[in-house]
Amino acid sequence: SDSPEIHNISFILSRNTLVTIRYVNTMPFDMFLSRKERVAREHYHGSSVFAGLFEALVDRLSDVLEKTGHHIDEVSREIFLPHEKKQKRLGQRKLDFEKLLKEVGRTGDLISKARESLFSFQRAISFVGQTDYFKNAEDGQRLQVLARDIVALGDHAAFLSQKVNFLLAATLGML
Repeated sequence: SDSPEIHNISFILSRNTLVTIRYVNTMPFDMFLSRKERVAREHYHGSSVFAGLFEALVDRLSDVLEKTGHHIDEVSREIFLPHEKKQKRLGQRKLDFEKLLKEVGRTGDLISKARESLFSFQRAISFVGQTDYFKNAEDGQRLQVLARDIVALGDHAAFLSQKVNFLLAATLGML
């Protein structure tokens, strides 16, 4: 989306049932629901559905951060491409610094939203991981893997945020 938004989603886990309260359709939920058709019915219980939904959420956020990293690289090349190559490519036009600044700003905003989501995911997984619902070895291991993935994605988001800050400073310095 051109302007991603953060929406609240509530999870209620009770015995073998998971209820979600949300007011938007999200891509990760749709991905999970399409994937559930391939999973045997006996593997469906609240904790496994919860873990599956969070795996889909983390996978989607990973894809967003990967795409954002590629975009940052493109903007970086635009800013730092040697002057002669720029002139050939731009046909003697000057860089549109206002456009570049807006692009860098939007990218920084997206990364900020991703980091906020990761923090929320981390808190939710930490909380439910302490409940009896995840004493099952398989679901407990899935949460541990998710927790490690979230930490790694948080580190990657911090790295991307530093790159955005560098590009912002470099672009402002060229004005």
